[in-house]
Amino acid sequence: LRDQIKIKKYKEQSQQNITTEQTLPG
Repeated sequence: LRDQIKIKKYKEQSQQNITTEQTLPG
């Protein structure tokens, strides 16, 4: 269960990072 929470948080952070990279100008 703890691992699932870690994976969930990691995936959420990854999504945020991807969105930030897409928002920043090249």
